[in-house]
Amino acid sequence: MRLLEGICFFFTFDENSCRILKRFLLTLLFSIIYQLTQAAIPFKIEYAKLPLATWPLSAKNLFYKPFDSDLPQPHSAGSFVFKVTPLAYTSPKKNYVIYFPTEHLSSIRLCRLQNATLIPLKSAGNNHHDSSTPWGYPRFILKGGQKTYYLETSFKKGVYFPVQLMPEPEFRRFEVKGNFGLGMFYGLAAVIFIMNALFFIFFRQCIFAYYGLFQAFIVTSIASSDGLFTFFTDNPYFLNYADIPLHIGIFVTGFFFAGQFMGWPEAFNRMKFVVILAVVCSATSMMLYMSSGEMLFYILAESIALLMLCSYWVIALMHFKTNKNACLYVLAYSLYLFFAVEYYIARQIGLPGVRLFSGQLKISCVTEMIVLLIGIIYRAITVLHENRYFRKKIESYIQEKSDKQKLDLQVLRVKYNLTEREAEVLSYMVHGMSNPEIAEKMFVSVNTIKYHIRNIFVKMEINSRSEAISKVQFS
Repeated sequence: MRLLEGICFFFTFDENSCRILKRFLLTLLFSIIYQLTQAAIPFKIEYAKLPLATWPLSAKNLFYKPFDSDLPQPHSAGSFVFKVTPLAYTSPKKNYVIYFPTEHLSSIRLCRLQNATLIPLKSAGNNHHDSSTPWGYPRFILKGGQKTYYLETSFKKGVYFPVQLMPEPEFRRFEVKGNFGLGMFYGLAAVIFIMNALFFIFFRQCIFAYYGLFQAFIVTSIASSDGLFTFFTDNPYFLNYADIPLHIGIFVTGFFFAGQFMGWPEAFNRMKFVVILAVVCSATSMMLYMSSGEMLFYILAESIALLMLCSYWVIALMHFKTNKNACLYVLAYSLYLFFAVEYYIARQIGLPGVRLFSGQLKISCVTEMIVLLIGIIYRAITVLHENRYFRKKIESYIQEKSDKQKLDLQVLRVKYNLTEREAEVLSYMVHGMSNPEIAEKMFVSVNTIKYHIRNIFVKMEINSRSEAISKVQFS
């Protein structure tokens, strides 16, 4: 308990602690922004929709259109050929990396154009993993000096095709910076999860377990968006569909956490059946999407999950002025919900908006974790103070009861002319102890205890233990 108390008071923010926290958040923010704005080779990208991908592909009947790689495109899922043309000189003596920061590529093939025919050279994506890309987003190592690179792709969830092209040494530095940012983010998430587990073990309050699970689902979902699931498995089925049940888990655990955090207002009690209905609808949409591949069902499942999270935020907003925890909840999740709607819905259906990667989503999640961590820490400190208060009250009550009992036995001793040993035996009898137990407690034989009990019965004019207990209680 002292260790836990130390953790709690470590997070009571004085001026110096606030300064350290600001520096940490600014470092995290600038590292992610720098990662996303890393200089790369400019290029032009065009695309052509494939009615049917049969190899080798004939390039004669492909009609290319300009493709804005910075924004989602309102296409249905399917197969495409992308033509990437570098707009700057690439040296034939150097290697370059073409990189695709999206988790939704089922397959992508690097192709060579030969006699008006596209011939596949390398494959990557959720359906293809080899030693060159053991985990993370798909990428290819290319030889420089080529005017055009051809890529054939297949999408499971909409068409969002971000592309980055840079020299291999530059990409390695870019990757190290990205891994550093990932380590900071997931390290912070792990610390918060462990702290909530410790609080739950010591305080036995469900709110800590609910927040830990809620945060675990959010962070695991972001890990899916970062392409980190490829670190654990190369199963295409898992990589293509694992994010949907995670999003269902987010709004289910979020319901329990929000209700506990804001004191279970009546609105949450009325929402139980709505949550059950939402789970059924999301699960049904998920199964229909997995069986048919129709993007409409995927968008429906995602929309239900985000709609439920937004409803908790609206309830918190309704209690903003009367509930301090509701204020924290609104502040914590405003940025996260905005980015989540942009990232999981707007990007998939092709609505024009802010260009988002998982880095911005992580920034909003860090903001949420810091704000709610303050609320959770102060709740833990409050529980510590309450435990101390009630412990003192209980100890005081026990002491008063013990003093009162001693006084009662002293009165009985004088009233019935009991000896000190007989009064002691009587007190043990009142507590329900048997003769052998009393003998062991007083370090005498059982016969001695029986002798004292006979004397007590005679002096108090009673015939049984129950009469002795009744007489003491009546007195």
